[in-house]
Amino acid sequence: MRVLVVDGSSSSDESVKAICHMLEDVLTVRNVPHETVHLDERRIVPCKRCGSCWVETPGLCVEGDDSNELNRSWMYADMVVLLTRMTYGCYSSRIKDLLDKRIGSSVPYMSIKKDSVCHGPRYERNPSILSIAVCDELNHSESETFKMLAKQIGGTINSYNSKSMIIWSGQRADDLRPMIDSAVMAMKVRA
Repeated sequence: MRVLVVDGSSSSDESVKAICHMLEDVLTVRNVPHETVHLDERRIVPCKRCGSCWVETPGLCVEGDDSNELNRSWMYADMVVLLTRMTYGCYSSRIKDLLDKRIGSSVPYMSIKKDSVCHGPRYERNPSILSIAVCDELNHSESETFKMLAKQIGGTINSYNSKSMIIWSGQRADDLRPMIDSAVMAMKVRA
């Protein structure tokens, strides 16, 4: 299993950075090959919805930012972990910008998938997604919104499997490590 960890926090967000380090430690101890990308160190231009990645340069953004490199890493991974500060039940703006750039991994044609209509996959193999949101205070409504959003994103970008996890920044590290380990190792990935 190969894992891509995408840290969508700001450089000053110590809580999310600590979770990111803990996640990297868990993967290292388990001998899981992984790559960590800190989006605050990358240039991701917001998607202009020009459609070039669908038709002119299939799967590639024409903007010349770091999204093509990140999308390549995404497609080589068996699992992608999206690590974000939860704000009003949503992903960080950095994660949102990257997710918007994933539209090139689908085809411009629509298909019916379970109970929704979405774009079909461009590629046969898509990784599983584990979305981990960190919050300073637990809010049931925001947590439910995030879980629903993570599930919808997983379906929209044709992930093999999609799960979410909410972490309260005040939780003790001794309690978090086994939770993170369990969440990562329980993910179904395509062989």
